[in-house]
Amino acid sequence: MISLNAIEKQFGSRILFDNITIALNPSHRTGLIGPNGAGKSVLMRILAGKESVDAGEVAMPDALRVAYLPQEIETEPDATPLENVLRPFAHVLDYERQIESLELSHRASAQQVRDGLAKIDRLHTDLQRHDAFTLEPKAKALLSGLGVPASSWDEDIRKLSGGFRMRVHLAGLLLQEPDFLMLDEPTNHLDMGSLIWLEKFLARFKGGMLVISHDRDFLNRVTDHTAELKHGRMRMCKGSVVDFFAWIEEHDSTEARRAANLQDKINQAEHFVRRFKSKNTKAAAARSKIKQIERLKEQLPDQRVSQHVIHFALPAATRCGVVPVKFENATIGYSETPVFSHLDLTINRHDKIAVIGPNGAGKSTLLKAIAGELSVASGTLLYGHKTEIRYFAQHRLEQLHPDQTLYDTISGIIGVNDRNAVLSVLGAFLFTEEDSRKKAGVLSGGEKSRLSLATILSNPGNVLLLDEPTNHFDIQSVDRLAEALTDYNGTVIIVSHDEFFISRIANRIIEIRPGTVRDFPGALTQYRGFIEAGFLPDSGEAGHPAEASAQPQPKKKSKQERIRKREAHKQVERRIAQLEQKIQETEATIDEYKTVLHDSANATNVTLLTEISAKLEEQESAYEHLLGAWEAASGQLEEVQLP
Repeated sequence: MISLNAIEKQFGSRILFDNITIALNPSHRTGLIGPNGAGKSVLMRILAGKESVDAGEVAMPDALRVAYLPQEIETEPDATPLENVLRPFAHVLDYERQIESLELSHRASAQQVRDGLAKIDRLHTDLQRHDAFTLEPKAKALLSGLGVPASSWDEDIRKLSGGFRMRVHLAGLLLQEPDFLMLDEPTNHLDMGSLIWLEKFLARFKGGMLVISHDRDFLNRVTDHTAELKHGRMRMCKGSVVDFFAWIEEHDSTEARRAANLQDKINQAEHFVRRFKSKNTKAAAARSKIKQIERLKEQLPDQRVSQHVIHFALPAATRCGVVPVKFENATIGYSETPVFSHLDLTINRHDKIAVIGPNGAGKSTLLKAIAGELSVASGTLLYGHKTEIRYFAQHRLEQLHPDQTLYDTISGIIGVNDRNAVLSVLGAFLFTEEDSRKKAGVLSGGEKSRLSLATILSNPGNVLLLDEPTNHFDIQSVDRLAEALTDYNGTVIIVSHDEFFISRIANRIIEIRPGTVRDFPGALTQYRGFIEAGFLPDSGEAGHPAEASAQPQPKKKSKQERIRKREAHKQVERRIAQLEQKIQETEATIDEYKTVLHDSANATNVTLLTEISAKLEEQESAYEHLLGAWEAASGQLEEVQLP
């Protein structure tokens, strides 16, 4: 058992852990949640022995082998990815030299002989335990499954992006097969294929886990217990994140009723004391009531500080054309290296698009190009009638005026100096009235991110470009933001690693990989289903199969593949049927509008003709989009043809 016994931790005036006592079963898979700044990463560092507590004790079995993945990695600068993964096993892989170094001369003492034989015995034990002759193939399978390009395995790891270096470190931890894994936001740098692979690997992993993640879908799939760290306290229950919040709601409701009953008794006792404490005949009874009050107050449950989450309804989108953004044969990139070549892409009004793919593939580049921050080298970028774009990205935090107060920042954006309106916007993004008087320059990174997002969403135009908007939000705030974007009647294009977030919003997926852009009409769950079934193979990312494993797969996999293939085939057929129905309905509507336009009786009704012409244009654009979606789905049907 991993025990936290009355631990305390404080940074300045901020209390992270307030006398926390809890036990973590090392065989359980526990998801650790809580608001940003609650101390989740600090707690994990303490468990990993990287940081100390101010008071209390942390205890775990000496024999428990723990592996820890932090959010930030410091990598050996002279190592290749493969060397980095195999580094913990260097003594085993170099067993021949190890044994030679332990050879004893004929003049060795009896003790030296015993020590040498013991070392050789330990080395042979390690060789057998780690199955040393399969370590390198396993390491390559792990790197492959996590999407690290095979072409980079023997190169300097410094050439890889931070996201890929994180994957290399994770592969090294998984190869060690520890008893207990501690993972701090392991999905931040993974594309969908690598995420699915990791989930399947963790499902086979025999040890316990403690996982920090803001992606509740990921936690629901890989954990069986949930712990929440908030306001210096920690609570835990068996089950998924969904189970936890249901339990919390019931638990807090019960505690609130108990607290109310106790407070009623305290109030009655205090009233008795105030009334009779001065009367000699009632003095003894009053003293008894005072002791009763003290006992009742000790029974009061902890009054947890209510958790604030963002809660914001976006203003209605301004009216724009049916195609607000369109690329035609566009080349986009930096200097002489294009990220996209011959790109044809149409964004329709009311699309809710998730742009997904591995880090470095060009997701943020696409958003920058749409926002006009990156010029199209050749081809065309067209904006529709009255298109108004709002773009949120982390680098835009620098565009906040450091000497401007939060109040003035929001007031300038919404165009009114109405105190209630400004404070309402700030409050929706967790800023208090006192915060409104602060200058933007003194805010933390997370606070600046929230303020920047508030400036975008309080005046959203009609096309929202959001690049990782949830980085500084807790799970409940992510949920509220997803609701607001779902209800928004404009166009939304999102880049995010949070599967839960985009699955609640997106009705169209654009997948970007090096040299490839694929447009998938449908929700993220459908796209994920195709990835899991292996029907949307990776394009150009070497060493990254749709299903890779450090362990040999059983032959029965072919049967499972056939089952998944049949289900994927049915999904595509249903999608095609839905599209064909919509196409027929749209064709009928177009014919009706044309009949009205060509009717001589309406020739002088300018208002009607103008209205019908606008509706006809909208329907014809929708018709083109449906045809494109139908063609894409038909192509997918060919890819998943049953044998």
